[in-house]
Amino acid sequence: MVKRIFLFISALLIAFFIISCGETDCDDEGCGEIIEDEQTEYAPEMTLRIISDSCAAETINSGSIDKLGSLAITINNFKGELEFKKSFTKSEISSGMKVSGIPDVDNATVILSGFGADPNVVKWSGKIIGLSFKKGKKTLISAVLYPTSGQSCFPFPLKNPRFGHTATLLPDGRILVTGGFGICSASKCVANKSVEIIDVESGTVETLADMFEERAMHEAVLLSDASVLIFGGVRALDIGTKNHDDYPALPYTFSIQATSVERYMPQYPKLNMRDNNIGIPVENITQNMNLQYTATGMPFLPMQSYYVDSSVENRKTIYLVGGTDTSGVPTDKVYAFDVFETAEGITLSASREIAPVDKDKILMPAVGSFGGSLFSAGGRIKEPVSVASFYTADSSTAWEGTGPNLFYTKGIMVDNNLYTFGGLENKGEDALANNLKGYKWSIGEKTSSATTNNLLTYGSSLFFADAVYHEAKGNFIVVGGAGGSKTDISQGNNLYQVISKSTFSVFKEPLSYVTKYKRILPRAVIIPGGTVTNDDTIFITGGTTAIGSSGVAVEVIEINNLK
Repeated sequence: MVKRIFLFISALLIAFFIISCGETDCDDEGCGEIIEDEQTEYAPEMTLRIISDSCAAETINSGSIDKLGSLAITINNFKGELEFKKSFTKSEISSGMKVSGIPDVDNATVILSGFGADPNVVKWSGKIIGLSFKKGKKTLISAVLYPTSGQSCFPFPLKNPRFGHTATLLPDGRILVTGGFGICSASKCVANKSVEIIDVESGTVETLADMFEERAMHEAVLLSDASVLIFGGVRALDIGTKNHDDYPALPYTFSIQATSVERYMPQYPKLNMRDNNIGIPVENITQNMNLQYTATGMPFLPMQSYYVDSSVENRKTIYLVGGTDTSGVPTDKVYAFDVFETAEGITLSASREIAPVDKDKILMPAVGSFGGSLFSAGGRIKEPVSVASFYTADSSTAWEGTGPNLFYTKGIMVDNNLYTFGGLENKGEDALANNLKGYKWSIGEKTSSATTNNLLTYGSSLFFADAVYHEAKGNFIVVGGAGGSKTDISQGNNLYQVISKSTFSVFKEPLSYVTKYKRILPRAVIIPGGTVTNDDTIFITGGTTAIGSSGVAVEVIEINNLK
């Protein structure tokens, strides 16, 4: 036996196995063996893909070994100590090759570095965590080489294109994607209950067990045991003007609420662990948490917003804000329930009504918290008492500041301030007005301020975008959104834009750029550096090119290195 690596390389992929054994255990049989016949028992079952470093210029699942000038493989133990390192020149990278000298390593990290013309500059990198190399045991590896700068596309698309879904980063670096709308007619988009998982390490997308209910515009929260709590949402997006008393006409509404709270458990190990018999192959399941409604009645409503307060250890409080009742009438209701995370398991409190007093009716406001109180902004009637409010268990208080009355916006809480991006504005008229600003709601100072320049769009408005905060750089990232045409707000935008938190201004190129696809209601996830590359990386999933029958749900997953 001999320690060896076989790499099988074609125009689109590299596949390899690693066999580990003692350095002095090589005998005549098998020593120095090079396997070139892909039909042998060593035929590549796992792949290393070199994905495009120019997503807009090449199709997904593309890549070429010809781009590599050299390749380096490093193996570290669980302490981060170097156990093995080997480099291959361009001429050495062929359809089959061997590497000897790999020692036994438990809980190892394999780092792959791809070089172009300059052997000192890493152009692609990948990482596999948690593998073990044992004497006489074949180790299978599947990995992706990601560009170390710029944009790219994931090797495989979503199996079920969707928008209005959730995308949750799991502790092992995978992304759990749930629900969303998939099919639209001229008047309605319908939600699904499908679940899939993006394995960023191996470059694969797998379909998991369905949720209990079809739902979109819902929320998913990672729990301490790596399960995901899924709640809220609706089954339909209704296209066409909807009139409510005291409100401007709304071009889009949501109906038929999902009524369950479920705990999804993506327990099946990631691909590289399964293929090497590491971990327990437990079935992925979802559990109905049977939320008790008590005297409050059904707490889930269409046109709600959600906020999760994790400020108390081992407890999350989930707020359900506003919405329409069973007759489609706007309501002032605010509900809450608690999620307890203990060694004994995950449990829920019964739902309760928050601030059960007369207060402003609200539809899909931006929501946050301040000073121990829930805070909501926008979604109000034409002439509200206040554009924002505080809520405690027993009372509702009007915010004394001023700001825009926004609908269909995206809100993020950072440093006790609420930031909103885009949305249509209610200015007291019969129709919602265009808006191309982001707003900083300085809640304690009772002021709001707009971005110093407009958000980027091809039309006169921007709404139904996703936004995330990149803490390492102090920037907000806004992806996609509707309002991509001056004559048709249902058209999508293919813009990725970066907003500085310190100056609250929108960066131009190259930080902001045109993405490959238009995306309305996408979801973006930032994967921390060290997971699969050295740098933070954003993965953009789903979205639709337009709202209605002309729109196409996007299957391609776009990536940007946040170096």
